[in-house]
Amino acid sequence: KHPILGGKIEFFREDDRYYYVSVPKRIPEEEALKSPAGSPPNRPRRRPQESAEPGPPLSDFADLFPPRVTGRLRLEKVDSGLPTQGLWRASFVLADVNEDGILDIVSPPSRIGGNPVLHIFIGDGKGKFSRWPLTFTEAGKEKADPGMDYGGVAVGDIDGDGHAEVVSASHGGGLVSLFGDGKGGFRVVRDGLPGRDYSAQAIVLADVDKDGHPDIVASRDVVESTDSGVVDKRQVRVYLFAGSKGWQFVP
Repeated sequence: KHPILGGKIEFFREDDRYYYVSVPKRIPEEEALKSPAGSPPNRPRRRPQESAEPGPPLSDFADLFPPRVTGRLRLEKVDSGLPTQGLWRASFVLADVNEDGILDIVSPPSRIGGNPVLHIFIGDGKGKFSRWPLTFTEAGKEKADPGMDYGGVAVGDIDGDGHAEVVSASHGGGLVSLFGDGKGGFRVVRDGLPGRDYSAQAIVLADVDKDGHPDIVASRDVVESTDSGVVDKRQVRVYLFAGSKGWQFVP
């Protein structure tokens, strides 16, 4: 169904350049005026469809307005500076994390053949990337492993300091939030977030309670049961940003 014209539009033919649709052929005004009063305009009759040539003849078709252009979209492979090994099947996001005005790649760990840490590849705006050296601290102490696994990530300024934060959902690893300083340093915050008992790979940031700060919305990647054998019905969960207290789960 055409979103502007309304009604259904049927494609009768297609080639390497066009799709063809059938519409009533426009009769010139002077030809219509020659028709006897009270009789319909002299519209061209269509011949019965032949199995060898389905659809109306090409002479019944006219180009749409505005005219088509000859431009083509060309995709160019860009992989300079990006990993060539490992199973990078999980999601990634594009965000300017080093604040140079150019988009970078933020990715969770690979499924196989990688370290269980956050990966950020800084873009130069010309198709080349370089791995950004990252440091992590938790409770004031340096931490080499923030406890991530393959899954999903989301990026946003959670605390309003102008620097990008990253939240991660890991398969078999729960949720974790990383508060950035814009220079490659991240403070790990887990307060209020689930651990390995909540396996997830889908996560987004959205201001759920409309307080001006993004909150976490995450979804399980497997249907788990509680210790009593009851299926956990809270497959999708919301965690509100609670400032210095970390995160607050909203049942």
